[in-house]
Amino acid sequence: MSLASLPNQASPNILVVDDNPENLSVALTFLSAKQFEMAVATDGASALESLQMVTPQLILLDVMLPDISGFELCKQLKTDPSLSETPVIFMTALDEPKYKVQGFAAGGADYVTKPLERLELLARIDNHLRIRQQATMLQTANRLLKQANQTLQLRNRTVTENNRKLQQLVHIDGLTQVGNRRCFDERLNQEWLRLRRERRPLSLILFDIDYFKAYNDRYGHPAGDSCLAQIAQTVKHLLKRPGDLLTRYGGEEFAVILPNVDAAGALHVADRIQTEIARLAIHHESSSISPYVTVSQGISTCMPLVSLPPAKLIQSADQALYLAKQQGRNQSIHRSQANLDNYSASPSSVKADQSEGLE
Repeated sequence: MSLASLPNQASPNILVVDDNPENLSVALTFLSAKQFEMAVATDGASALESLQMVTPQLILLDVMLPDISGFELCKQLKTDPSLSETPVIFMTALDEPKYKVQGFAAGGADYVTKPLERLELLARIDNHLRIRQQATMLQTANRLLKQANQTLQLRNRTVTENNRKLQQLVHIDGLTQVGNRRCFDERLNQEWLRLRRERRPLSLILFDIDYFKAYNDRYGHPAGDSCLAQIAQTVKHLLKRPGDLLTRYGGEEFAVILPNVDAAGALHVADRIQTEIARLAIHHESSSISPYVTVSQGISTCMPLVSLPPAKLIQSADQALYLAKQQGRNQSIHRSQANLDNYSASPSSVKADQSEGLE
């Protein structure tokens, strides 16, 4: 069964280019029996004019035309993107191999010699139309596959972005826009395991806003929220290393994880935190130690060990924070994991009345 006789399929358009009326009549008779839709041209110029109006599925092209060689015309057609894939079958009485080679070099798909043989011509036409149809189907399938891949990639990017936003919602404190307690727990465990393998130190700073309840009572909770956010963003921006992490530990308490930082380095970071918070100059008239908002900080450093749980580092920093408040607030105290009975206060410590209650 030829392509032209397939059910529910439009007959292919074929352009026949030949200046010999007898040869043209023979070709048209052969083709009309298969009910092909045909267009006719008798020279190169009229062929090009026809191609501006229709895009055939196949071209039968005589080699010897009055105005241009069929080989040259074929070369021109192949430069047109809309015709570059259209099969061209040369028709000619020139049956020497060199002409066939020239025809294929010009971009021809096939080569038939005159006088034309009906069965041979129709078989070659059907073959090239079928090849062209398969190529078109493959191109369509590839285009659809490409579109499907693009859609899938877009969906994957959307899913990835949604997952990122979800992770952000899960790990970010909504008020201060720094890590939350869950973020703290996960990161501390990760760094603990990593630094245990690498045998490097891990430091933790817990800091608390001094007399924050009194601040809220005097200025109101919206002002208290603003204060927390300002302090969180200030400390976040002074942490320059990618591995350092600030999180809101709870209420007015924050935690700073400092991987691969020893005690001296942790105290240096704590001093910078107090300096930057002092520069904010947030008024706190209800504070017993300063007209501005201050913080107390507890610092702990240890070498993570298999026998030592991460909770011990937190406990040590929390005990140091308790001592900082007990010693008068607005200061940084470090308690070594190796000796919990010793502590050192930073040079910037400000000691106040030890009879004050702890928050």
